[in-house]
Amino acid sequence: LVAGCSSGAPDCSATNIQETVKSLGKKETANRFRSSILQNYFDAMTSRYDLNGIRTVAGNSRKCSCKATLHITLELNEKMKEMKDKDPKAWGKLNNETPIKFLGEDININIDYNVERTDDGREYYVTLTRTEGW
Repeated sequence: LVAGCSSGAPDCSATNIQETVKSLGKKETANRFRSSILQNYFDAMTSRYDLNGIRTVAGNSRKCSCKATLHITLELNEKMKEMKDKDPKAWGKLNNETPIKFLGEDININIDYNVERTDDGREYYVTLTRTEGW
C-alpha cells in the first residue's frame, strides 16, 4: 500500500521537516540523557543525528503520518574528551568498564511523527508521536 500526502501538504522527507525531526530527536535525547548515566560520558547536543528509511504511511491535504529511523552517532562530552587526550591509562580502564564501550556503536531509534499544515497553509508543525529504542 502506497500512501502519500496530497498537494499542499509536506513530504515526510522534505529537508525542513527532516531538520525539525532531528532537532526534536536531539532534545528528546538530551532529556533522556539527563536522567541516565550516559550524561556522564556523552554530549547529546553535539552528537550527530540523521534520519534513514523515511516513509509516508498515511496522509491527506492537512496532515501526514511518517515513520523513520533516527540514527545517532554519540560524541563524548568535554570531560571525557580531555581524559582521552591527557590520561590514556585511565581512559583505557574506563573504556572497558563503562558505557564508553558503546562509543562508535551508533544508536538507531524507530520513530513515528506527524506533519500538520496550519490553517493558513504558511507553516507546518511536526510532532514525534512514538519513539522506540530510547
